[in-house]
Amino acid sequence: MNGADDWDGRYTAADDEQLLKLEAQWRTRFERVTVPEPSRQDTFRLIEVIKEIGRLESQREAERQEQAQEQYQEQAQEQAQEQAQEQAQEQAQEQAQEQAKEQVVNAASEPAESAEGFILRIVSLLRSQWNFYGIRSWLLTCIAVGATGYMAYNGYSEWNTSGGLHLWIFGLTLVIIGGIAAAFRPRDEGTMILQQLGKYSLLEQTLTRFLLVTCFQLVIALPLSLLLYKEAFGMPLTAFLYGWIVPVLAVAVCAFVLNQWLGMWPSAVFLLTVWSLSLAGSEDIEWLQGLADMSSPYFMRIRAVMLATAACLLILYALRQRQWSVKQ
Repeated sequence: MNGADDWDGRYTAADDEQLLKLEAQWRTRFERVTVPEPSRQDTFRLIEVIKEIGRLESQREAERQEQAQEQYQEQAQEQAQEQAQEQAQEQAQEQAQEQAKEQVVNAASEPAESAEGFILRIVSLLRSQWNFYGIRSWLLTCIAVGATGYMAYNGYSEWNTSGGLHLWIFGLTLVIIGGIAAAFRPRDEGTMILQQLGKYSLLEQTLTRFLLVTCFQLVIALPLSLLLYKEAFGMPLTAFLYGWIVPVLAVAVCAFVLNQWLGMWPSAVFLLTVWSLSLAGSEDIEWLQGLADMSSPYFMRIRAVMLATAACLLILYALRQRQWSVKQ
């Protein structure tokens, strides 16, 4: 085979021989080719490259997982926020509706509840102070007022028409002095602590006790005075009532205020001294005769002085209590 142009597409024996020779030559050349053995450093370097590739792949996988987790968390948070907002809006609407209903109901029931609460508070306060005064003290007050009425009834005579009113006034004032002293007598330490720890202030308790004792005596004395009243007293009924109610009220206020300022014994001794001197001089001193004698020019004046004195004492007591409360 001389060339590509001379070849007619058929193999001859000469061609086969030539191919065999070429194959034998190339085979010898391939067998002589040697591949160099890799060094230990090359092996370590290859291992490091493989490790680095694996590390990069793991980092990329971790980053992809973190991104996917962050996206999931963001979506979950968004959904939770949306649900929370919806629930908050629903709750706000429900609360607004409930508040509107409650306001309507409260607006209708508030006056009745406030009035009922005030009445219950007053009743509870009166009950506590009623028990504080004691059943024995109430019974003794009734007996003392009844005894005073009996003496006043027997003290009336045609020659001394003012004698009944005279005994009635001095008897009732003596009873009210004793009643105020008993109501505010010193208590044991335990009772005082309970009184201070009560749901009512000390001022409320003391004023309520004072009103209870005074009003109780007036309530008992009023029907007795109507039974004792006689036209032979020489005065109308209104003058008779005014004549004994004003001294009783004035002495009650003086006894209460002085008891709060001085204590039970000093105030009681002072008032009993004044009471005794008034009783002793009621027949000789002209202006003291106005206590029971309506014809005396001092009948109205002495009662005006009593009311003014009681009012001044109450005002001073209120101012002192206010200053004390401010300091506290």
